[in-house]
Amino acid sequence: MSIFSISKTDSIGPQNPMPIQVLLVDDSPVVLTILKRLLDSTSEIEVAGTARTAREALALIPRLQPQVICTDLKMPGMDGLDFIREVMANDPRPILVLSASVQPRDTENVFRLLAAGAVDVLPKPIVNGTADLMTIKQELITKIKVLAGVAVFKLHRRSSPQLTERSIDLPSVSPSRFSQLDLKFSQSEIDRIEIVGIGASTGGPQALRSILSEFPENFPVPAICVQHISSGFLAGLIQWLSAECLLPVSMA
Repeated sequence: MSIFSISKTDSIGPQNPMPIQVLLVDDSPVVLTILKRLLDSTSEIEVAGTARTAREALALIPRLQPQVICTDLKMPGMDGLDFIREVMANDPRPILVLSASVQPRDTENVFRLLAAGAVDVLPKPIVNGTADLMTIKQELITKIKVLAGVAVFKLHRRSSPQLTERSIDLPSVSPSRFSQLDLKFSQSEIDRIEIVGIGASTGGPQALRSILSEFPENFPVPAICVQHISSGFLAGLIQWLSAECLLPVSMA
């Protein structure tokens, strides 16, 4: 396991001389103008284009080839959720959802978006009924720089998994499952595995779901996960993983 830290003054994301190309998607022209102004304040990010509908954004992606997409959730016509599904099924890109509908209380929205392929979410701060975007300038810039370095893959549309009782033949399956991993461990070391540790940051919830949902309910060793997650979202993550996995999930 590698442990590292990044100070606020360190550069985050890919070390490219060219600015990160971002596509902004929001039905509000005011929001698009403010977001563009915020991102134009740094030389590390360039707004490649803007779109006021998901359909317009889908048409722009092949031409603009953005490295990161920032999208709202609630939009007329195709909403942000279906937009993410289309992008991830056809031309996957790291996606940040910037919306007033992804507050910590909006657990269902947040984890449906992550399950669809969004890498991260950022709540729009609301002041007196309007979005106060200036307060999230630095967080938005940081998240975009991080997302630009995240590898994403095609996600085919699928229905929610139906959880059924699964079990494994522990003596025969447990060693062979571990031995399939490309690890430089001897068989005797594999046989002595007593715990599985998983560390994750941006994009981690999807990875945790993909891995843990494959574990049978009689998985032979404990699994401990360390996930970097925004304040207020941990309880929702536990609830989401509990619904997706056969193993019991709890906070340590």
